[in-house]
Amino acid sequence: MGLQIYDDSRTIENMLKYLADKNKIKQFEFLIYRQDPIEGYDTFEQAASSEIRKRIKINPKRIPIISQIEKIDDEVIGISSKILCTGGLEKHLKHLDMDFVDSVSDDKEEIQTFLEKMHPIGEYEGLIILSGNGFHYYGGEVLPPNEWIDWIKRAKTPDTLVDPDWCEIQLERGYSILRMTSSSLKPNSPKVLYRVIKR
Repeated sequence: MGLQIYDDSRTIENMLKYLADKNKIKQFEFLIYRQDPIEGYDTFEQAASSEIRKRIKINPKRIPIISQIEKIDDEVIGISSKILCTGGLEKHLKHLDMDFVDSVSDDKEEIQTFLEKMHPIGEYEGLIILSGNGFHYYGGEVLPPNEWIDWIKRAKTPDTLVDPDWCEIQLERGYSILRMTSSSLKPNSPKVLYRVIKR
């Protein structure tokens, strides 16, 4: 049994609708905030508590065009891992942030290497997003809060290629955030590249 990587050109909006249908998600939370470099903070606690100007509750059946949501130029729109599912259950999306600042490509072999390193934490299926200097990962399944904490902690190990500073900030915050738009600091808008399926 192995992993199959397929080209995927769906929009971020359609990716969220797919995850909502798959996991019976009834509400997403979009965040509007200024994304500052981690180096600008003295502690992970400070980075985690950086100001979020606005929170928008989103029904998956009525997801707007994300790039058209009103924001200030140096702000980004992100998505919280916190979601509400059928029955009012609070769960989390499986977000990860992988930084390849020196070199990043959409090469499938590089993606395969990342996914092989994710096997020890039980991650096999999801969507790969090109974010500019790295990749974002959205797992195909969702997790209850206690399992999300354990999963982020396991993802922090050096072997997974996940940015450990990002993991620390999300744990301090109590939920994770991945940006969905560009800004002056991050000029590239994230876009879906691949869907990964276990065969």
